[in-house]
Amino acid sequence: MELIPSFITVVSLIGQFRAERSGLAGADFNEFMIWLVDANQVELKVLVEQNPRTVIGIKALLNEQNKVFRKRLEMLDSALAAYSSSLPGFSDLTDGLSPQSAISDQALNILQEFDASGGSKFIVADSNDELAALLYLDADDGIGIEDARFLQEDLNTLVNLKLLRHGYNSRGEAIYHLTRTASRLVLKSNI
Repeated sequence: MELIPSFITVVSLIGQFRAERSGLAGADFNEFMIWLVDANQVELKVLVEQNPRTVIGIKALLNEQNKVFRKRLEMLDSALAAYSSSLPGFSDLTDGLSPQSAISDQALNILQEFDASGGSKFIVADSNDELAALLYLDADDGIGIEDARFLQEDLNTLVNLKLLRHGYNSRGEAIYHLTRTASRLVLKSNI
């Protein structure tokens, strides 16, 4: 079983298991493992048992209060929807089920151009409602922004999704750094 499908499956099954038990915190890990067998997930049960970190993570999720667990699921849902909005074959699903979570075309373009430049950081220059550019600090050129009105919103979305890291230089100007996650997303979105 591959890592990503296993992750999605495990999270879904934990949610289903908790829902069947009225969302009560403190559900027993052993009960969950028996439930996996009853749900015809024997292969997944074996995979879980082989990884101590996975066991610890599942135990922690099973012991969380329902409100905390639901909040974590909502955060995960938003992040997955945002990531998948840029992947061929998943964008229509994201747009239909979670349109507010989609990464805008402009934000995706920023990531694609940033990754293609070979640079790792940029600053925002000439930022006003009509004109903006992102200037690479360690590569040639920069990125022209078509709709500067939404640039800050796009940058905030990318930072919140951990696709960019945000910091400041010695003059107090915002600096954005590309993350590995963003680079992998760009590669997958070009499939």
